Amino acid sequence: MDKITGVSNGSPIPEPRKTEKPGADLFKQSLEAAQAKKAAVSGPTQTVKSLGEIAATNLPHLQSLSPAGVIEKTVGLLDLLDNYSKEIDDPGKTLKDIEPLIDTIKKDASLLLAEAEKSLPGNGNLKRIAREAAVAANVEYFKFYRGDYI
Repeated sequence: MDKITGVSNGSPIPEPRKTEKPGADLFKQSLEAAQAKKAAVSGPTQTVKSLGEIAATNLPHLQSLSPAGVIEKTVGLLDLLDNYSKEIDDPGKTLKDIEPLIDTIKKDASLLLAEAEKSLPGNGNLKRIAREAAVAANVEYFKFYRGDYI
């Protein structure tokens, strides 16, 4: 290596010296003092009791609708659809104004369809009418959100 660089027996690099500065432990002392002060101010700790198991609530059993109840829900849904039709035709109404109504129609249609399937036996005319009203409501819901009325 001496032949390559032309330098022989260079001076060795001295190792770094550790010097202690006055006040080097000042941060450590300040931290310990702050921790001791905090421990003295907070006082004794309290133990927290376990919550235990949460008791189940007894919800009332929802009763199935009678045929008269299905008729009432169907008429209510048809009334909502009628109101929706009037609001869609009103140029003073914005789609933002109509949105809560169409969401209510969708919810009521889903409930009506579920109740009609559950409480009406067979494929009677009342069940067919309730199903058709729910399908019409769902079609309007999808048309609204698809953007057919923009």
